[in-house]
Amino acid sequence: MGSEKAKSIYIITGVLIALVAISFARLSYGVILPFMKDGLSISYKSAGGLGTFTSLGYLMTIMIAGNLATKWGGKNTILLGLFIICIGFFNLSITVTYWYSSVFMFLLGVGTAFVFTSLIAILIEWFPQKRGFVIGCVNSSAGIGLLFVGILVPFLTDLYPETSWRLTWKLFCIIGVFVFFLTVLFIKNPAMKETSIQPTSTANKIYTNRCVIKVGLIYGIVGMTFIIQSIFIISFMLDPGLEQQFAGQVISFSGILSIFSSPF
Repeated sequence: MGSEKAKSIYIITGVLIALVAISFARLSYGVILPFMKDGLSISYKSAGGLGTFTSLGYLMTIMIAGNLATKWGGKNTILLGLFIICIGFFNLSITVTYWYSSVFMFLLGVGTAFVFTSLIAILIEWFPQKRGFVIGCVNSSAGIGLLFVGILVPFLTDLYPETSWRLTWKLFCIIGVFVFFLTVLFIKNPAMKETSIQPTSTANKIYTNRCVIKVGLIYGIVGMTFIIQSIFIISFMLDPGLEQQFAGQVISFSGILSIFSSPF
């Protein structure tokens, strides 16, 4: 890639894309959950089910996201994912029923799979010598998102107690649309590399590879434990009577730690 300025713009855009796809579309739900649960008059079991729909959408799509990026190009796949995510955000801001919400929570997972897989692949191609650092910077978006959401949701709840969660989804949608156009302007597919090497590994060999299975199991265990706590951590703090501002500050503080640890 060219100048340092161009590299910086590329990385910043990547961080913003991940902010929308990872922080807003997946991790923020736990902060919104207590207020959305009350707004929809559903139980914690049903609220947890909405989080499951997002994970299910991600799981069902992640296997085909790579193939789609190969056919369409990483940029187009990212744009598709962002478009789906923005549709999900908007409809969650106007939802009135559990099943309507579940459809668009599912779409958030689908969009995340399209975005994150393609984004990482593009960044690795553009920054082969600094791929670890760049991926770390992108992952720091999770911390940025938690910092932002931990401040935003309690603030909106003080101002608009009954509709704060709807306003949060709407704000996510606006930011998502903005990032969509940034992606159109700044993200480019890396040049195709000519190679005479033919692929020798079939899908069956890949999926039965012991190393792939081990990494998948570890990733699954970490993901399961992380998603469970991220969905219910705010509810766990609010139920005993802690103030929502304090709970938000705890989430924001965890976000700060994540911001500075991810690149390193």
